[in-house]
Amino acid sequence: MGVMGLILGVLLLLYTHFLAAQRDALLAPGWVIAAVSQLFLLLGVVMNISAGLNQTNREVAWRVTALTERLHRIETGGPPSASN
Repeated sequence: MGVMGLILGVLLLLYTHFLAAQRDALLAPGWVIAAVSQLFLLLGVVMNISAGLNQTNREVAWRVTALTERLHRIETGGPPSASN
């Protein structure tokens, strides 16, 4: 949505600047569309990074839990200690 809005805003600005020089009525909406689209694009990037970090956090937590359980099984199932 952000990319499509940014393209629309830029095209509207270029059209207003080069082809419709006498009509400046489209200049303000072009800037508004471009600015809002940049915000949507930034929001999308932030959300993707956040989702990736969340997934990495879950995967690391799962691996630590699995390694902890494996280490616990190794320690309890090993040979008896020599001090007994």
